Amino acid sequence: MLRCLIILTLLVRSVSAQPTNFSGPAISDPNQTVVASTTSLIPTTVPTTTSSTTTTGTSTTTLVPPAAGSFFQPGLGPPSTSYSSPNVLAQDVTPSVAGLSMIGAYYLKPSGDSATRTFTLYKVSDQSSLGSVVTSGETASGWQYMAFTTPIPLTSGVTYRIAVTTGIIHYYNASFYGAAMTGVTMSSTGWYLNTATMAFPTIQNNNNWQSLDVKIQ
Repeated sequence: MLRCLIILTLLVRSVSAQPTNFSGPAISDPNQTVVASTTSLIPTTVPTTTSSTTTTGTSTTTLVPPAAGSFFQPGLGPPSTSYSSPNVLAQDVTPSVAGLSMIGAYYLKPSGDSATRTFTLYKVSDQSSLGSVVTSGETASGWQYMAFTTPIPLTSGVTYRIAVTTGIIHYYNASFYGAAMTGVTMSSTGWYLNTATMAFPTIQNNNNWQSLDVKIQ
C-alpha cells in the first residue's frame, strides 16, 4: 500500500512539471470574446497629386497642394458692368505647381443673353487650342458651367488663356487686379475680340475681369 502511494505521488509531480508553452491546435473557449482590431492601415491623408524630381540619379517625390478648384465659386465674383456687343472674352491663368488639370470653365451670364456658348482653352505661347466645349442646358442667367470632354493637363509656369463666346450683352469688371488660389493665379489683364466666332483673343484690357472662372484640380 505504501509503495502504491509513492508511485501515485511521483506521477502527479511528473504531470505538473510538463511545460505549458506547447505547440498544438488552439482550444476554443466559448466564454472568450474575440475583438477585431479597428486600426486602419490606410493613411488618413492621401495626397491628390505628386510630382517626381530626379537629382543626381535619386528620385524625390514632392507633395503638390491641391488647387482650391475655382477662383470665384460659389460666390458671384467681382462686381460687374454690362456691355452690348458680341465678343470673345478671355482671361489668363498660370499654374505654379505640377500635376494640375483644367476640368472645365464658368461664365457669369447676364439676363438677355441667349447665344450658344463655346469655351476654348489656349496655350498663350503659341496660341494653340488645347480643347473646346459647347455649353448646353444653360439657365437664364448666373454662372454657367461646362466641363471639357477630358481634363486638360496643365504645365507649371505655362500661361493659358480661357476664352468664351458671348451674345450681345455680357459682364465685365474694369477694376480687377487679379485672383489667386492654391497653385494657380489669374491675371488682372482681360482679353477680347469683337466677334461672335471663337478665335484667340488678342486685344488687351488691363485690370479687366471678363466674367470667367475655371475649375482646376
